[in-house]
Amino acid sequence: MSVLTYHERETIERTLDHDQLPHDQLQLLEHHYQLSQTASLIVDAGAVNIALQFPDSMLGDATAVAQQLRTLVTAAPESAPVRRNVYVLADTTFGSCCVDAVAAEHANADFIVHYGRCCLSRPAAKCPVLFVFEHASIDVDAAVAYFLEQFGADRSQAVLMLYDLAYHHAADAVASRLASAGFTGLIWPHIQTLYNMPGRTDPQDSVVEAAADAALTVREAQGRKFLLPASMQMSDLSLFYIGGESLTLTNLMMTHSLCKVVAAYDPSTGAGRIETGRVNKLLMRRYFMVQKARDADVVGIVVGTLGLAAYMPVIENIKRLVLANGKKPYLLAVGKPSPAKLGNFVEIDVFVLVACPENALLDTRDFLKPIVTPYELKVALDRNMEWDVAKYELDLVPVDRVLVAEIDRVMARAAKKQARRKRQDATGANHHHDSEGGDDSDPDDEEESDDEPHFSLVTGTYKQRKQYVTVVASDGPSTTTTTTTSPDGATLVVRNQETSLSQFVATSAAAEFLNQKRTYRGLETRLGETTIADVQDGRRGIARGYSHRTAVLSTLMARTLRTLLMLRMLPRRRPSPNDRMGLSVETPLLLPAR
Repeated sequence: MSVLTYHERETIERTLDHDQLPHDQLQLLEHHYQLSQTASLIVDAGAVNIALQFPDSMLGDATAVAQQLRTLVTAAPESAPVRRNVYVLADTTFGSCCVDAVAAEHANADFIVHYGRCCLSRPAAKCPVLFVFEHASIDVDAAVAYFLEQFGADRSQAVLMLYDLAYHHAADAVASRLASAGFTGLIWPHIQTLYNMPGRTDPQDSVVEAAADAALTVREAQGRKFLLPASMQMSDLSLFYIGGESLTLTNLMMTHSLCKVVAAYDPSTGAGRIETGRVNKLLMRRYFMVQKARDADVVGIVVGTLGLAAYMPVIENIKRLVLANGKKPYLLAVGKPSPAKLGNFVEIDVFVLVACPENALLDTRDFLKPIVTPYELKVALDRNMEWDVAKYELDLVPVDRVLVAEIDRVMARAAKKQARRKRQDATGANHHHDSEGGDDSDPDDEEESDDEPHFSLVTGTYKQRKQYVTVVASDGPSTTTTTTTSPDGATLVVRNQETSLSQFVATSAAAEFLNQKRTYRGLETRLGETTIADVQDGRRGIARGYSHRTAVLSTLMARTLRTLLMLRMLPRRRPSPNDRMGLSVETPLLLPAR
């Protein structure tokens, strides 16, 4: 299956290497698309409108799958009096790995079946959602042989076994072969394939919940849940991945960079490789993006998904965090991001892409401004937080918890500063020395002031931060507040968990950029410089023919007809070789009368 790309040109011109299944062989359709199991779940859920979402590489089989699934659902005894409709969803708004809940709502779907590669993120749809993975061919013996070559020396070591979802069907076979070979420390993930099914939970998910009560910790990697002893860290593990180079492997390497060994086996080529050097290059590039985001004053929040349950809370918390740090946020919904689209917003210093883990890391070489993830933006805004690869996160659910904790810390710090300034103004004390004995001493108070410049690792110089937003925090609980908005600014009031109000007074970064840096500002108004002319008679009639325009056309037509008549009255003779352009030298030229 082709890797998803955000560049429209590459999407249109890419070649699909997925072989279409013969439509007349229903057994192959049943094997690849699990039609019987899907039809049984649809009937059990009592669904009437079924939406089938296919990626580009599987659209060739969409018609046959929809027809066969409609036949199976209709033939079920429970659905005799019910007419069920099957819809095919294609051309998703963002990535095909996410459930397109918006398109499903257009069809009033009450059951969604997602085929092909997916990010395993919890969908935003409230109706039941079933994930059906594609089946890619794999040589189990060759995969086991490469694993023995890498980890055969110590068969009791802890190895985290992850794989591309296209090889999910072969996971049990590989696990059985390795277990018979004597490996006892293998950790296999539990993958949930069914969501929102009334009265039914995924069996693998229930196993995770039951094991969580024991002395085990539930970890999650790109939607893949696995169990670890409470005392075991990522640095104690090795990682073995089955699959080719893809966004899934890149994300797993980013979030598991502390593993002792990261080995990957590609069944399509039959070759394996060690990914340690590639991980280091990726981390260095992401660290550079974080440093660029630290120097930014205007942040553009790009909506990269509408199908995840946590995307709206993450967007709101990013806006609050950016405002609390005195920066200016802009929310952008441009569909699939591309250099041409984001290049229109030249006043924005950095973009943060709110997307699923599969599409969170973009190749930004063609983009004019850096693009970071929500977690990287949080690291950039926290001056005391160091770059820790062990805490790197791409999933929006844990990132949302990190953002909430950071917002509470920033708001508490702002409230303390505001209270201290009010006491200082009342007592006439110095701004840097509190006369009351320092009862409000806090480690955050020792941080550098917001007005002080900071050293930029990108430019190698000190950079003065622009204060687009002024934070005004109230002293305690309150239900009302009086705010004033300046003509060139805006005011936002936010209530935190302690029911206290925090007021953000913001100025327009776009207006400032327009006045100071843009060379073209539209048509010039030239107030007071335009000469006032007398009132003149305008046009009459309709657009297909105004009155004065009709008169002009009539005059031109009359002249043309008169010229043609005069030319017909001329004597005709055969032109001689000395004549030019077929006219006799003796023939006078007749011009239309004026």
